[in-house]
Amino acid sequence: MKNATRKRLKHTFHWILVAYLVVYVITGLGIIYWRQIEPLTLGFLGKAEANQIHDNMHIPFAVLLIAHVYLSLILKKKPE
Repeated sequence: MKNATRKRLKHTFHWILVAYLVVYVITGLGIIYWRQIEPLTLGFLGKAEANQIHDNMHIPFAVLLIAHVYLSLILKKKPE
């Protein structure tokens, strides 16, 4: 794998993980502070929806985290 491709792949996974964590935090806040989050999301994220989304995010988070660590540590050490 070329260095430029590796770098682009690494950055892509980093930004996907950041976006995923933002959604995870928002859904967590939607469970706890649903009266404030529901109007901010124009009614799309109620307490039940936030709880369902939040509960289904654990396995994809683990996969993204493993990919993040792999791309950051292991691919960095391999020479071209």
